[in-house]
Amino acid sequence: MLSLIKRNLLYTLRDRTSFAMSFISVAILIMMYKLFLNNLQISQLKAAIHSQHVGLAGTTMINFWLISGLVVVTLATAAINGLSVLVEDRVSGKQADFMIAGVKPYRMLLAYLISAVILTFITTGATFLAGTIIFVGWSGLTGFSLVAWSQLVGLMVFASLLACLLALPWVAMMKSLQSFSIFSTMVGTLIGFVAGIYLPLGALSNSLQKLVLSLPFVHEGALFKQILMAPSADSFFKGMSAAARQQYDLFFGNRLTDLAGQVISSGASQLYLLAWLVVASLLTILSYYWSQRH
Repeated sequence: MLSLIKRNLLYTLRDRTSFAMSFISVAILIMMYKLFLNNLQISQLKAAIHSQHVGLAGTTMINFWLISGLVVVTLATAAINGLSVLVEDRVSGKQADFMIAGVKPYRMLLAYLISAVILTFITTGATFLAGTIIFVGWSGLTGFSLVAWSQLVGLMVFASLLACLLALPWVAMMKSLQSFSIFSTMVGTLIGFVAGIYLPLGALSNSLQKLVLSLPFVHEGALFKQILMAPSADSFFKGMSAAARQQYDLFFGNRLTDLAGQVISSGASQLYLLAWLVVASLLTILSYYWSQRH
């Protein structure tokens, strides 16, 4: 199976067009951030502290909000593009050749999944590092504790696995490169909206907020924000009321609420994502074996 994983990795890395598609949504988010999201956040912070200046801590906090969004968008798009080899193998007949050669379907499935997870993690990690250096500077990488780094890397690994498991059932049923391309473009365009990244959660209607809060990407985004924004947010809101910080966190999706309006803890979001992982795993197995028979 290791040879299959290596083969899938090399195929995807050689497909530069597919690899570049992972960053289209990132470019859209950066453009929207420059156009109005940055000004929206600054206005909110100025109103919260009754000042015309947000200072270095406020600017750093806003930049890490953007970087969290970049990470979530990259997770979704990189996972789909990392699975492009699956569609290519089906279209070209290579999957049938593998089965004739004695490769079990579950080995092929695991090879596709593992290679996609590796590529998703690498792409997401590179996006985080590049975004931090560009928007915050090298100091942004040294301001986290060892515990924060372990939480960040662990969340990236888990989120990469979940993103690939969520994408695999859809990709497994596609029988043409054209349908895969359409699907990839649609997800890349919509992920920022449905995950509350292009528009803050507080700017959505109550009904849309409830819909969006059911999606795993929103919970991933909140967890990334809580880790990345913690040092600068603690510094910025120092001396202010807890209500001021909570109002900011809820409006921009740093903290989430349940249907009853109660603030959800990070542990609850983690359990929710774990449930999604179990469901996505079952759907992946069912859809892949279904696709092998049709």
